[in-house]
Amino acid sequence: MMRLSKRTNQAVRLLVHLAQRDDNSVMSVPDVSKASGITGPNGFKIVPILVEGGFLRTERGRGGGVLLAMQPQAIRVGDVVRFVETFGNTPVTGPIDPFLDVDAAFDAFVDVLNQNSIADLAVNAKAPATDQDMLEG
Repeated sequence: MMRLSKRTNQAVRLLVHLAQRDDNSVMSVPDVSKASGITGPNGFKIVPILVEGGFLRTERGRGGGVLLAMQPQAIRVGDVVRFVETFGNTPVTGPIDPFLDVDAAFDAFVDVLNQNSIADLAVNAKAPATDQDMLEG
């Protein structure tokens, strides 16, 4: 079973919440974090990653915050997973068991996830799981 990091899970939840909104208006990081079941500090860590990946954009100043950088249908789940899971990681170099092609397995996993968009998840989403739910589940 492939497991995603807590950071990736939270990033997807944050994007899904923004996609569920009727308009693509600006939402403050604390508000979108709370609505997504993510702690405020974690929200402030995830948002810059999603901005760098081109999934979110920010507006500064009074009434500023974050919003989707593109239509939710254009945000592929696998692209989000690949970006967040590999963000800040140094590629492994050196001898690796030729029978263990982790990169190919990860690519296949992402290809399956890319069959869905954030909009697809938003339609099927219920109330967001919180970080506490994730620990208990």
